[in-house]
Amino acid sequence: MDPGLRPWHERAGLRAWRFAALHPGLYAFGMGIAARVLKWMGAAECNIASLPLVSGWTGERNFPAPEGRTFRGLYRSRRGRWARHRRGPVGGWRGPGASAYTSLPLAARDGVGILRATPPQETGDNMQKVVFLDRSTLRAKVRRPGFEHVWEEYETTTPAQIVERLKGATVAITNKVPLRGNLLRQLPDLKMIAMAATGYDVIDVAYCKANGIAVANIRNYAVHTVPEHVFAMVLALRRSLLAYREAVERGRWQEVDQFCFFDFPIGDLFDATIGIIGEGAIGQGTAKIARGFGMKVLFADHPPPKAEGVEFTPMDEVLRESDVISLHCPMSEATRGLIGEKEMKMMKPTAILINTARGGLVQEAALVRALKEGWIAGAGFDVLTKEPPKEGNPLLDLRLPNFILTPHVAWASDGAMQFLADQIIDNIDLWQRGTPQHLVT
Repeated sequence: MDPGLRPWHERAGLRAWRFAALHPGLYAFGMGIAARVLKWMGAAECNIASLPLVSGWTGERNFPAPEGRTFRGLYRSRRGRWARHRRGPVGGWRGPGASAYTSLPLAARDGVGILRATPPQETGDNMQKVVFLDRSTLRAKVRRPGFEHVWEEYETTTPAQIVERLKGATVAITNKVPLRGNLLRQLPDLKMIAMAATGYDVIDVAYCKANGIAVANIRNYAVHTVPEHVFAMVLALRRSLLAYREAVERGRWQEVDQFCFFDFPIGDLFDATIGIIGEGAIGQGTAKIARGFGMKVLFADHPPPKAEGVEFTPMDEVLRESDVISLHCPMSEATRGLIGEKEMKMMKPTAILINTARGGLVQEAALVRALKEGWIAGAGFDVLTKEPPKEGNPLLDLRLPNFILTPHVAWASDGAMQFLADQIIDNIDLWQRGTPQHLVT
């Protein structure tokens, strides 16, 4: 809005704000003037809390960007009076388990508001509300969208909390919090779901398609970190590293009469064959590393859609010929239980099975038997059918040197997580501008 067109009491408040911004040493005094002018002169609903903080100031009263959580120098309104609030949440009210950067009228939230170091701006019915339901799943900086909005985030969200937390939200961000049709029906304002992951099996995509809710996922963020994790497991298993370490810890080396011992097999990757199920970006990244080791790469054939430019081999042939099988396909009804007893008995007894995709792709009870009875030589898994495994899982009970289980962290390198965090906001910004990317609906 043109400052000359603002109501006179807002112009007075704006002048006071400018005074505070230009004199950070007198911030408290200037903000006190702004608060009183805006409140006493008729600004019954002051929404200056909705804008980013002034950044770049130094010293005791440094006011960081909204990523900072607490700082000195805020003033809080209680029962219409302003008092020094020495430490508090940046940018607005903080509810239980929440870090909310919100637009707060002085009369809202039980009479509690936060005055921020930013001038008044218009807010209207077009204000977007963005809610991140499971912020703790991402160890990275998440910048704010580039349009005017209200931001709320929660470390975790239980199914019982979903509807309440998404009331009035137009955009929901979720990694693993499920959004099914029975819940989405209760959220008429929701227009977009931004996945904080590539997989979107936690979303009722059919409902979203039928009701005009855009769903965008993350793509190509794990093209290096997951293939590297795959080969960390492959090398450890092919060279029996866990078995040799365990033997050394037991004192086996001290017992032998020569400089080394050969109790466990050691296999090269050079000239071995890897079968890859799933030819997306991560599958292709795995193939690239495999070729660097001198391995032969086979991509398993499957029903459409298929990537262009890929030579496919029948699934049964891939299972029979491969020394390593690595799964990189999405979870769907067609792929659930894809690898079971029949498939593992088709594999070489010297082969290893790697799953960094989804736990439900492999029948876990069959895998336990395969490892104990020697159908295959080993397995490396980063996923389970249900995560976290609160009720247990047969793979958690395995104590075998030819089995590696990691807690769904193949994707979680620092670089990959920051790439993912940036793409979440890119997806939201582009959707808001009317030029969406990475839609699955």
